[in-house]
Amino acid sequence: YPGNPALVKTSAQTEFYNMTKELRVGEMYLIAAEASYMKDGSGLSFLNDLRSKRGATALLNLSGAQLFSQIKDEWARETCGEGFRLDCLKRWGDGCRRMTAQHLTDGFLRNDPNYLDLNVPATDKHFVWELPQNDTQANTNLQKNWE
Repeated sequence: YPGNPALVKTSAQTEFYNMTKELRVGEMYLIAAEASYMKDGSGLSFLNDLRSKRGATALLNLSGAQLFSQIKDEWARETCGEGFRLDCLKRWGDGCRRMTAQHLTDGFLRNDPNYLDLNVPATDKHFVWELPQNDTQANTNLQKNWE
């Protein structure tokens, strides 16, 4: 690709420099599916388009809560480990429930009460972090989000 003229310096080594922009196509399909579902209950076509590009089978005759559940599951699969999960849970108003550990008997995980069976509802104040005191002092327009 020819370089961005704003990035070209005096040497020929910078001739092909570009400011790349990351575009996650899977995320775009999921945004479209969720937006369509929220607008009029559709969104299955966007979800199936994404699934077909990933080599998964198409979902047939889904609507209502089942469709939205599949959209949520696809968000979890497509963005696994990328830091999207908490934002998705907040957007949907879902809480966070810890899943069963795979190798609990190996002794790697603690088994204290409220550790393995952790369940934080979306209305809990701990579901979002408190604004740091330094930030609220530096910017008086910020209001504390915890009492």
